[in-house]
Amino acid sequence: MDDSSQVGEARRFAAALCEEQAFNEVQQGRAGIVVNELGNNLVKYARNGKLLFRKLNVNYGTGLEILAIDSGPGMDASRALRDGYTTGSTPGTGLGAVRRQSDVFDLYSQAETGTVILSQIFATDEAKNLERTFDEGAVCSPLKSEPVSGDDWATSARDGEISLLVADGLGHGLLANKAAEEALSAFRANLASPLDHRLQLIHGRLKSTRGAAVFLAHVRPSAVDFAGVGNIRAVIVNASGTKTLISQNGTAGLQMRSAKILTQTWNGDGYLILHSDGVTSRWDLARYPGILTRHPAILAGLIYRDALRGSDDATVVVIARSRK
Repeated sequence: MDDSSQVGEARRFAAALCEEQAFNEVQQGRAGIVVNELGNNLVKYARNGKLLFRKLNVNYGTGLEILAIDSGPGMDASRALRDGYTTGSTPGTGLGAVRRQSDVFDLYSQAETGTVILSQIFATDEAKNLERTFDEGAVCSPLKSEPVSGDDWATSARDGEISLLVADGLGHGLLANKAAEEALSAFRANLASPLDHRLQLIHGRLKSTRGAAVFLAHVRPSAVDFAGVGNIRAVIVNASGTKTLISQNGTAGLQMRSAKILTQTWNGDGYLILHSDGVTSRWDLARYPGILTRHPAILAGLIYRDALRGSDDATVVVIARSRK
């Protein structure tokens, strides 16, 4: 977002997503206000500003997520959210309006480092008021030169537990995208199966593709069961430190030993983070004081902003117990 003309383009794109999600006119109007305010702020004040859109899935209520990410100059969040505060020539109602129009709102900012702002708008009151055991955040983007991403991800929540998958098709572009899509299709078709069985099914399904790195996890009240093959990184991060969830060597669809379920205790503090190798492993939560209290979408945006490799598709998925 570096030109005012892009704000209108972003608003039209958001409107199309709202129609797909069956938003009514009022909800579409709310989304338009959010996009307009965030987009204009990025153009006027930010460095390397981006607007990212995500359709919220059925586990969390049908809706639209808007994530504004920039690399500076940062802001005093408490002052910026007060109507009337401005550093420019505008009335100073932008972020206050964004918060009022959002069903879920969060913001994280550091001086000279940048800002990530989250807005979620749900399609129905039922979706807005849905009880959630977990919140999720994710960014999934293709290599800049490609029309589609060779990465993909999915979650499925039920009975206070959540299953998730991240898949990274070998290489990038259409053939990598096909491999990742096949992995997700097999994941969704076999949600009742144990993780090791699901991974074996995905391995068989991907034999007709170029293959993919695949990581499966299932979060229970006090532990995470997991099984993976390839170089998807998975970690649990909280105030006590970092625990890495180990994946076996190989590639689903090409070469893989028998799948085995491993388990790591987790009481729900902090975050479960998965990302593809389009994101480097050099990010460090110590750089973000107070981040453990933020919505997981904020952390996904920060990792994407600060650890993007730039030479491959990139996916970051962050899971946290709901703090509502």
